[in-house]
Amino acid sequence: MIVTADIHSHSGYSGGVGKIDFFRLTKNLTKKGINIFSSGDILHKKWRETLRDSLQELEAGLFVFKDSEENSGQGNSAGFIDKFQDKILFDSESKLSGSETVRQKLDLFEQSSLNRPRIILQTEIVASVPYIFDAKKRKSAHLILLFPDFEIVEKVYKIFENKGVKLNIGRPFIRFSSISECENFFGNLCLQFGDLEVIPAHIFTPDGIFGGENPTDRFEDFFGDFKDKIRCVESGLSADPLMIAKVPFLRNLTVISNSDAHSEGLNRVGREFFALNLDYLDYQNFINAIRTRKVAFSVEFRPEHGRYFHTGHSEKRHNNGENIHFIAEDVPEDLICPICGKKMTAGVEYRVFQLSGKNKKNEIEKMDNPQKFFYSIPLADIIAASLKIKSDSKKVLNYYEKIINKIGFESSIFLKSDEQIKALITDIDIPDRLKDDILRVKNGKFCFDPQGFDGEYGRLKMI
Repeated sequence: MIVTADIHSHSGYSGGVGKIDFFRLTKNLTKKGINIFSSGDILHKKWRETLRDSLQELEAGLFVFKDSEENSGQGNSAGFIDKFQDKILFDSESKLSGSETVRQKLDLFEQSSLNRPRIILQTEIVASVPYIFDAKKRKSAHLILLFPDFEIVEKVYKIFENKGVKLNIGRPFIRFSSISECENFFGNLCLQFGDLEVIPAHIFTPDGIFGGENPTDRFEDFFGDFKDKIRCVESGLSADPLMIAKVPFLRNLTVISNSDAHSEGLNRVGREFFALNLDYLDYQNFINAIRTRKVAFSVEFRPEHGRYFHTGHSEKRHNNGENIHFIAEDVPEDLICPICGKKMTAGVEYRVFQLSGKNKKNEIEKMDNPQKFFYSIPLADIIAASLKIKSDSKKVLNYYEKIINKIGFESSIFLKSDEQIKALITDIDIPDRLKDDILRVKNGKFCFDPQGFDGEYGRLKMI
């Protein structure tokens, strides 16, 4: 069976999120076509207690929100996916990144048995070690941890607590005195809890393991020999599987894509996700599929839409309100900003450029099992760009609901044919300009100007 997953998110305890409405979250997941979503921040005690009260285990290691108005405020969304089953009709000639058609290779919505999104226990942590090239500095990396049950979460919580880690924030920081201590800590953790998984998150963003903040070029420069236990990496919003495949030592790893959502909003949840081919549904099979590269495909943010695609400085850095950003080949070697004289934020494109041999036209070597993906732009962002309003406005939500009720899951916009989409949206009570712009985006008649850099999302514009 094919299941879709978005397994990197946060609770309000990470900051900038606010209170999570479980009913709204579940409803938005079904609109996005997400089968498995992450708990976020499971090492935070109060959030963990909330989830213990709100979840029930359905399959081993996978949970659903209880059918309770106390938890949702409005009941549950069971059957929401079933409502759209008859609308999932893909064009048999739609293509992914390879030559196979969608209908030939993917059964994207083999989800009728998953009428309720599952929750997997997850947190993100920030680990740091002495920087290998300058011991006076430190190198940080964001890591996703996945857990098979609450019992192991509690045991890991105690281990972190005994190490002096402050666990009163959603995304805890753990500091190691040496690379060997980091190696031993994670090695012992995974030896003790074999089903726990450690996944480097958004690996090329500034705070990723290969990001531009005190950059390293090898896993062992951070993890030591624990590098051999790394079987999967997260691409991040500013990269895609093709970019990652340009880096030779990453080609044999599983690549997953997640939203890293700090909100339950429609423009955040499920903006990236991946699909796994499972024998049957439970945590163990899910983890084994990740470890053995059974990703059927992923749905990707456009890298230039992401916040760290180019290298540069945003206008917020400068008193004169100017911004500056560079494509990878033109980045100054010292990364010094020509406006303010300070070091610029190194972009994902630039780090890939460096690690792939600094050759823009570098051909990706033939791979035995290339990972397939397709690009998608959040429908809420398309509506906002078309009507020149904010993506979280009530008007966007209103038009979004009308469109989704007609076409089904959001990603189907990019998988169905032009004729199918045009026929479906013709009679919807939305502005004609929006109908035209949906088709324009579907046909690539858009750009991001500017493209994402220095923490600023790329700005979607129609051409």
